Amino acid sequence: MMDQKIIFYVEKLQEEVMYAVASGADSNLYDFACEMLVSESADNKNAICQAYEVVKHALIG
Repeated sequence: MMDQKIIFYVEKLQEEVMYAVASGADSNLYDFACEMLVSESADNKNAICQAYEVVKHALIG
């Protein structure tokens, strides 16, 4: 079961990807996750990594 922190980052990553696709910008999920890892606190790094995996698997299908 995903906790609220992971769900928050899943939604944030999905928003980033969808905005990039809609605007024609680069939509590299890995780059978005790396940017989050740099900008967020160390406490959130595990949740970001788990969110990345959730979004990646959802996109790959």
